[in-house]
Amino acid sequence: MTVRPRLAVVPVALAAIVLAGCQDEAPTALPPQPSSTSPVAGTPTAAPSDPAAAPTSAPTEQPAATVTVTATPTPTAAAPATPPAAGTSSGVCASTSTYEGRPGPAATPIATKQTFTDNGGSVEMTVGRPTIDRTSTGSTYYPGEGMVSAVFPVTLKNTSASYFITSSLKFTLVDGQQRPCKRDTLNYAVPDSQQLDVDSLHAGDSVSAKLVFAVPQGADLSGYQVLFTDNYPGVADLAWKAS
Repeated sequence: MTVRPRLAVVPVALAAIVLAGCQDEAPTALPPQPSSTSPVAGTPTAAPSDPAAAPTSAPTEQPAATVTVTATPTPTAAAPATPPAAGTSSGVCASTSTYEGRPGPAATPIATKQTFTDNGGSVEMTVGRPTIDRTSTGSTYYPGEGMVSAVFPVTLKNTSASYFITSSLKFTLVDGQQRPCKRDTLNYAVPDSQQLDVDSLHAGDSVSAKLVFAVPQGADLSGYQVLFTDNYPGVADLAWKAS
């Protein structure tokens, strides 16, 4: 019969009891408490700074667009027109007649006697220096705004032709731009009895009358011409300087 040693078991059992007692008496470990420097739960933490991604300066705020409203000026009554001063021109020759002559021969000085050959004979013609009539006609048609009347005396004498037909339509006044000036065909400025009328002059007959045209107020007539065109409209047969 074999006897096993028992003393060796006792120390092992005793060690186990002592270890168990130590575990019962050891304090329970507490969870770590947040410190003053620890982040609080639910509070976002700053993302780590990335020097490459961070802007070097704060973005500049763009100014708001500005809209400018310009007030429309209130229309005011127009000031009354000032009449043109003496020596100035405010109108323009603009006859719409289809019976006008056109410049052709060189113009001779005003009041020069010229001869026109017609029907186998000659007719002497003289256009004298004009006078300016500024009397209002009370018409918007003649002489027109800014216009006055230029009155030319004219003398016609049939020296040798079998006959010669007179008419104011055979005479035209043109300005320096060769624009024809309106005739006083309706006798606004000068009575019909004083103007050159349609008539037949036989050899030896003569007539003196007036030619009346509308010209710009204050116009320099030295650049104008008085034309005679027997077969009007067309190129003139004779011409005189208007002053």
